[in-house]
Amino acid sequence: MVEAGCKTVNRIEAYSLGEALRIAAAGLLDMEVDDLHLLVIGHTGDDKVDLIIYDPMPGGSGLLQQLLSNWPAVVVEAQAICQNCEGQCASSCIDCLQTFRDAFYHQHLDRHVALAVLAQCVGNLAEENPIPPNQPTPASSGPKELPVNEAEDLLLFYMLAAGLAQPECQKHIPRPRPYLSTTPDFFYPDEQTTGICIYLDGLSAHIHGNPATKQRDTEIRNQLEAEGYEVFSITYTKLFDVDAVRMFLTKVAKSLVGRDAAAKVSANTAWFQDARAEALRQKATT
Repeated sequence: MVEAGCKTVNRIEAYSLGEALRIAAAGLLDMEVDDLHLLVIGHTGDDKVDLIIYDPMPGGSGLLQQLLSNWPAVVVEAQAICQNCEGQCASSCIDCLQTFRDAFYHQHLDRHVALAVLAQCVGNLAEENPIPPNQPTPASSGPKELPVNEAEDLLLFYMLAAGLAQPECQKHIPRPRPYLSTTPDFFYPDEQTTGICIYLDGLSAHIHGNPATKQRDTEIRNQLEAEGYEVFSITYTKLFDVDAVRMFLTKVAKSLVGRDAAAKVSANTAWFQDARAEALRQKATT
């Protein structure tokens, strides 16, 4: 779990600010509103509360990093959401801050309060209290980032065991509005193309099973291809099908290292039979 927090005067400020930021991020970044969660923590004998915005995915999905990288744009979008409520409500409504999932704290939502707090959030954020990782930090000679879950660990093992080079993990690629950015799970720079982007889909029903999200993913990936990127995707369920993975790796290898090397990848599935692959498959299903 990855989190970011701030101190607010009361629950109205906390929930209003948190919801405005969450909705704004969903409109600008490659995410749904529920991909980031809010937690408001009170203190005994004090009205002040702590607002925590956290990423519930084990190890983090990279969304908080995207939020921080695009902070000024997210704040501007949050201000627009609060200012331009179609219903011009007195505090909050379904046209601005209210959703089905935040129903239990609707009474604490006020777009005008959110606007006042957002006015103090202009500029970039500074890291104050980093949370140490539970897992060892990779050596500086390794990839810039690591896979964020067991399924990505498994796909990375297949790629390396099949003879492909170490990719860059969680590559951040800026996008034009309204998306601002996309984050392929793996990325290869390439002399013949703008780059090779690899996405692992189907890890979450609410992320990849949502028709609107699928449409947005398609639009972003079409944009990338129009700019000269090669885009490959594989679904989580296919990681357990040797033929499906072989076909996927063969296509990536053909683009990355050529037809002859791709034929070798296709002919040898030792990477799937490897005991380490089996152990990773067990982890990816638990």
